[in-house]
Amino acid sequence: MKVPIYIRSNVEVGSVQAWSPDLPGLSAGAATVEEALELIRRRLAGYFDSSRSASLPPGTRRVEVEPRVGAE
Repeated sequence: MKVPIYIRSNVEVGSVQAWSPDLPGLSAGAATVEEALELIRRRLAGYFDSSRSASLPPGTRRVEVEPRVGAE
């Protein structure tokens, strides 16, 4: 799975920001692009680990459905 990551350099303060608009709250700041990408990779792993381990009530299951076109 690939996740789009955006990187922006802030020359005025000498830092780099990295974030993913597809995953709210996933961001990292560092001094270099390489450091920012390493941090975002670590946080990305933690992002998915925490979402998998989120507690759901017993008996909860995931179901995927398609919308009915033209249904009222």
